[in-house]
Amino acid sequence: MNLYKILINGWYIFFVLSKFNLWKNADLYLEKSAYYLKMYIGVVLLYYFNPVIKRAFKEEHKGMIFSAACFILFTSTFEEFFSRVEKDTSDVKNNILTLVKK
Repeated sequence: MNLYKILINGWYIFFVLSKFNLWKNADLYLEKSAYYLKMYIGVVLLYYFNPVIKRAFKEEHKGMIFSAACFILFTSTFEEFFSRVEKDTSDVKNNILTLVKK
C-alpha cells in the first residue's frame, strides 16, 4: 500500500502544479505518474476482484478503491472536459471574430 500512497499523492501534487501552471515540467511528471498509477491500479484491481479466488477486503482497500475511482474519473472525465471547453471556447471565439470581420 505504500507504493499506492506515493503514486496517488504524487499524482495529486503534479495535477495541481500542472493545472495552475506552477511548474513548467509538471505536465511531463503528471503524465508519467498517471501512467504508473493506472498500471498499479489495474494490477491491484485484477488481484482483488479476481472471480476465481475470493479475497477479504480491509478498510485500507476500500479507501484505495474510492481514490482509484476518483483518479479514473479525474484523468478521463475532467481532462476531457477541460480540453473540450478550451476547444469549444476557441471555436466560438474564432466564429464570432469571423462574423465581426465580415
